[in-house]
Amino acid sequence: MPEDCQVHIYHSKKDRVWVKQWISGMIEANKFYVTTNKQPSRSSSRMILILTPELFKEPFSSKILGAIQGKTVLGIKLRDCEVLEEIEKQFTSYMDLTTTDLSDLTFHVPFMFRVQKSLKLPLSICSA
Repeated sequence: MPEDCQVHIYHSKKDRVWVKQWISGMIEANKFYVTTNKQPSRSSSRMILILTPELFKEPFSSKILGAIQGKTVLGIKLRDCEVLEEIEKQFTSYMDLTTTDLSDLTFHVPFMFRVQKSLKLPLSICSA
């Protein structure tokens, strides 16, 4: 699969449903391939980190810094948490959703547009 068609998402188990509803479902609907957490991410040049206190308690969290270096990285703060400066420095884009009403469905379309733009996803849809 071409690198331009892949996105890797790091998130906590607690946020799995939110990630599926708000991010990975849309990315996959546009013919991009999504991997998460422990799945191999070596061939992906685009990463999303769903920033929550729970993310940094996950067993794989110690490997995040090494995995995101030199990649296009979107940090999305879903709940207040401390993020290591070394990780923050790797963000190419950042969104703070801690004060956003996520039950407002009108937020979904502009949010997804920002995600696609932040990750510099190709305008053309990749073939399956």
